[in-house]
Amino acid sequence: MFIFCLIALGAACQGFFELNPNAINENQYPSDVTSECIIGYIGQNKWDIVNYLLATFKEDTDLTQVIDYLSQQKKQLTKIINLLDVPVESQNVPPSFRWAQSTTHIYIDVKFSHRIDAAGCVDIHNFSQKVSEKHLSVEGQCIMSGHKILFDLELDFFKEVDENDVEVNEGNSGRLEFKIAKKKTPDVWKTLYEGEKPKTISIWYDMQETFKKQLDAYHKKEGL
Repeated sequence: MFIFCLIALGAACQGFFELNPNAINENQYPSDVTSECIIGYIGQNKWDIVNYLLATFKEDTDLTQVIDYLSQQKKQLTKIINLLDVPVESQNVPPSFRWAQSTTHIYIDVKFSHRIDAAGCVDIHNFSQKVSEKHLSVEGQCIMSGHKILFDLELDFFKEVDENDVEVNEGNSGRLEFKIAKKKTPDVWKTLYEGEKPKTISIWYDMQETFKKQLDAYHKKEGL
């Protein structure tokens, strides 16, 4: 009868297989296998050692860190594969966005999707945004349904804003939220944009409702 036996040696796991090049063939095993040790060999792409350690680890060995590390690496590799496995050319799509205003600020909720009520792309690459006195620019690339999408928003403001008083926050579900101070305050804009109406714009009703009393008071004061 063949009896498989592991020989646990006293040497530390890190560097053990370098000091004992025939360890796997001779069923030798380091005495202190840790998650850090396994992750170290993963980082060196020594998969034969990793497979050996995982196939023969002791039941009391905590592999939580190894699982977390591999999960993170899998996510990153999936991103890279998705980027490589798509056409080089991108489809240009204007992102959907909605807006609201107070007497002092405008609020813009940009969603990396073709509709404000559709699922947004949460994994944006080559992202950029810029606010100037009369213009907002937002750009980002995304992989959706196997296609490379370039979301590109170029918006001319109805009036001037204070480009030095801008807050930008990343929201959930592929959103980007702007809080931008108006240059002249108090003031109520007739609309957000100058020129032709953007096809993907809508009113941010729930946000607008929070400023209803403020706007009503302004209109009453101005006799509007």
